[in-house]
Amino acid sequence: ILSIQIFNILKIVVLLITIFINSLLLGTKTNNKGYLEGIKLSLSIIVLFLIPTIILGNFTLTILIYYIIIIATSTLGSMIGINIKKT
Repeated sequence: ILSIQIFNILKIVVLLITIFINSLLLGTKTNNKGYLEGIKLSLSIIVLFLIPTIILGNFTLTILIYYIIIIATSTLGSMIGINIKKT
């Protein structure tokens, strides 16, 4: 029903939404420095993704950009979560 390109985009969007929601919830549970909690969460996710990438030898610039987007999404979600808790 869906083409391969749309399916790949949906995989990325669903992953980013999931990371954002998890970091948002993590940010509401922390007391201060939500960005650090977001960075810790994103780094743990990246380590899980990086191990097979290194083993298979598929590390490219596109994957690096993908990891940077994961870090930014998690950090932003955690910062928003801590600000929601304060109000």
